[in-house]
Amino acid sequence: MKHTYWVVLFRIALFALLAVLTPRSLSADPAGHAKSNAIPGEPYFKIATTQCIDYWAATSSTNVPEARGEHTAVWTGSEMIVWGGDGNTYLNTGARYNPTTDSWTATSTTNAPSVRYSHTAVWTGSEMIVWGGGMFPTTGGRYNPSTDNWTATSSTNVPEGRSAHTAVWTGSEMIVWGGVGSNTDLNTGGRYNASMDSWTATSTANDVPSARASHTTIWTGSEMIVWGGSFFTALDSGGRYCASPRLRPSPRPRPTPVPRP
Repeated sequence: MKHTYWVVLFRIALFALLAVLTPRSLSADPAGHAKSNAIPGEPYFKIATTQCIDYWAATSSTNVPEARGEHTAVWTGSEMIVWGGDGNTYLNTGARYNPTTDSWTATSTTNAPSVRYSHTAVWTGSEMIVWGGGMFPTTGGRYNPSTDNWTATSSTNVPEGRSAHTAVWTGSEMIVWGGVGSNTDLNTGGRYNASMDSWTATSTANDVPSARASHTTIWTGSEMIVWGGSFFTALDSGGRYCASPRLRPSPRPRPTPVPRP
């Protein structure tokens, strides 16, 4: 009888322990140090872990931006910035979501780009650059979350307006490529230099991929790789674009041979 009594108590204690070790209390910062995301007022233990445990938590619905689709989102290192898209009407509004405080802050609309959807956005390390989109604007904007200010991108030598295109950030330039133009799908693009506020067209020579939209691109650190998409039918082809020539080491000078006497 006593044995059964202690077994029951042990099971109750074990159940209580597991109940407070909920996955929502466990997460890690970028350095891998454990931190707590526990809901205030609920018990938790700080457990050293570098992994989440297959758990979802809702984002705040306070000050949330207007519902939308076909918008963009970038990660700044501390916040997610969502912008533009198609809601009850086309939008040029957005918001910054801070997961640490679970809070939303609206982005400024002063000097913001015109309303658009199916555009692209990249994060440079200090700014979000928005460009293109439905209705084929050739305009864009640079948003600085530190100052909550917009600056227009140059409209000189700008690529043809497009939507359903792609954009990557190389570390110094945004490369936009492909997409749906006003008359047909495209296999052209442009490189936007943020420090110079200038555009340079991408090459259409050699093995440039065929025109397409809704494709994918990634930046490898030295090349942009394009793959897939559609042009009336799905495509299984792609291409690698080198934005800058690979630097070759200068040849080492060799001393002039001295003739033997």
